[in-house]
Amino acid sequence: MPCSPPSNQPRQMPAVEMRFYSLLHLSDSDPLPINSKISNSSDRVRILCRVAYTLGRSLLAHGHRLTVFTNAAAVIERQLSEFGGPNFDMQEIEFESSVPPGTRFYSAHFKFACFHEFARAESGVHFLIDLDIICLRPIPEEIARVCMADGFAVYDISTQVAPAVGWGKVQRDLRSLNGISGEQSWFGGEFIGATPASFRRLYSLIREMMSDYATRLPEFHHIGDELLTSAALNALRQRGTHLYDAGVGGSVRRHWSVRTKHEQAALKLGTLPSLLHLPADKDFLAGLASSPPDDLLRFEHRYRRNARRKKIGLPSDSGIGDSIKILLSRLWPRDSGSL
Repeated sequence: MPCSPPSNQPRQMPAVEMRFYSLLHLSDSDPLPINSKISNSSDRVRILCRVAYTLGRSLLAHGHRLTVFTNAAAVIERQLSEFGGPNFDMQEIEFESSVPPGTRFYSAHFKFACFHEFARAESGVHFLIDLDIICLRPIPEEIARVCMADGFAVYDISTQVAPAVGWGKVQRDLRSLNGISGEQSWFGGEFIGATPASFRRLYSLIREMMSDYATRLPEFHHIGDELLTSAALNALRQRGTHLYDAGVGGSVRRHWSVRTKHEQAALKLGTLPSLLHLPADKDFLAGLASSPPDDLLRFEHRYRRNARRKKIGLPSDSGIGDSIKILLSRLWPRDSGSL
């Protein structure tokens, strides 16, 4: 089953329409991505545009056309001109943030502007997913049906976050924003879906918490969209809103190619999810934009090779010759003091 079709048009649309969106905000004031080897702003733009192209191509393979919320459609068009232009739609929207430029995960805060756009829509089931995701399998329609019943499709990553920062800190920060005393969950920012009516409720709660959050940034263990979104989602659940964890059914998965403090199962062909989030592999995903379409087996092999290269410090896009030169230079480094 191919991950990427040769065409820029989606295949047969599913019975329940699911609309997929992502965010690509470009600004000179944005910090360079933390989970990447991107070294400068121009490289950042090139890499992220190619990552978006890979996501768009993988979604098209399963009947979904991506829409990217952005502030720089013309820049994206130029960056992807070598591919004949974007394989996704673009929508320029107004971005406002209550946090100062330079804040960690600064652009992630603009996801709330995306929530606002969903809240203003008239109908449909809308999903916001991160750019560094690849669609590998059909997305179950069950997810859309949960959303149509006024619920949310989310991705609970509580067990991933707790070992890294301490569960007490997570609960303290959530409680300080929403006032809920019971144990709460932490939701990943890479995936959320709902109807416009549900997004209106979520966006309203986030707006109520935003001022408090923005004035207390140094106090929180996490800076970004996940804290506010998780606090609001837990509050909605307490009021009776159903939250469907798409991670439990294998529809969504976050996988790190670097060492983690939580236990992480290996990626295997039989357990690949519908949507795979690779936050530490933007270079790898960008490289797929100019590669032939992959089937699942080929993708697994390519990703395993990428992970092995990272472990020994080789660039994901280096050829055999370059890789040998890099390894040899480590075995016999030049003596900088010699003539």
